[in-house]
Amino acid sequence: MDLFLWLGLMFATSLVLGLLFEKMKIPWLFAPLVLGIVANLVNIRPEHISNFNFLANLGMDFMLFIIGFKLGLEEFKKLGKEIIKDTLVINTAASIVGIIALLALSVSPIISLIAGIAIVTVGEEVLVPILDGFNLIKTKMGTMLIGIGVFDDIFEVTAIILAGTLVASASRAPNIKLDIVGILVPVILTLIFLYTDGVITRSRNMRKVEHLILIGLSLFFVYVAIANLAGAAGLGAILAGISLKNLVPNRYLEKTETTFDMISYVLFGPIFFAWVGMSLDLKSILVYPVLTGVLYIAPMLGKVFFGWLTTRNILGDRKAWSLGMGLSVRFSTQLVVAQLLFASKTISAPLFTAIVMSSAIATLVNPFLMIGMINHWGLYKNKA
Repeated sequence: MDLFLWLGLMFATSLVLGLLFEKMKIPWLFAPLVLGIVANLVNIRPEHISNFNFLANLGMDFMLFIIGFKLGLEEFKKLGKEIIKDTLVINTAASIVGIIALLALSVSPIISLIAGIAIVTVGEEVLVPILDGFNLIKTKMGTMLIGIGVFDDIFEVTAIILAGTLVASASRAPNIKLDIVGILVPVILTLIFLYTDGVITRSRNMRKVEHLILIGLSLFFVYVAIANLAGAAGLGAILAGISLKNLVPNRYLEKTETTFDMISYVLFGPIFFAWVGMSLDLKSILVYPVLTGVLYIAPMLGKVFFGWLTTRNILGDRKAWSLGMGLSVRFSTQLVVAQLLFASKTISAPLFTAIVMSSAIATLVNPFLMIGMINHWGLYKNKA
């Protein structure tokens, strides 16, 4: 099928299917993933597949860029010590559960470590609409869920950096000079921008958000190009996002974020998620069903149990169980990490498929389990 026609049909179908998903409290970006899986099943692929793969890779890098932009390092200072402690305890414990499960399935230690960290990250974009619907955002449970989801970004970035480092080492022979340039230059530039804290853009009296968008795009492509010398394009994209965040004056922050959200999630995001769906080895689900089941159940049990254990004294048992279930909701970050590893042939098709499908199950099922707990226990009535 012609690439342009394929993309047009994909965007149109993503809109229709996405509206249906949103009514079920599922992110609309799940729609192109489903479309990619369907295209995989019926073997409908666009012509000029190399151009499609380029757009999908660009989408992955833009998603890493927006993760860096949203990271909000200053926000971590505002989080209470209790939320920071709970995040570290819950995610670390749940990661260990996932790592042990993967090791038991004979997955290599380094892949088990990366996947174990990636599969416990929180899909807060799924949780916010649910909490808002039950008027729970401003409650203790809602505050802790969102706070843990924000601080959880550290685990997301850690997983991405580890995956990017492993991909770089596996995809090319070491070149010390290029590695030093590719890693150190973006890091040094980021530190400079963190130190200046918006002085550059303020000193030029920036009056149009368009100027900041052009600066952001320049940073994105330059950082990715330099980091790619070391095979670490993903790290460059994240650092570019962090740098831009510290260049944007507060009055333009919301507009700039909205614009790059549109670029990352609306323009390139659907292409990336469709690409993930088309890359799955669907037969491996039937051959290795235990692998998918373990990757879904292990992190969920870890999140639910340790979420309850660490917050029950503050929230009470029922809210603590519900919080743990909410923290087990997953989505986009695992797919980025999995695709990074799979595209470089660092992980096998069955493991890649198991990570993606377990994340999809957690996105589809776990929000409804959380909603069931809230309704069953009447938690929305208790605005503590």
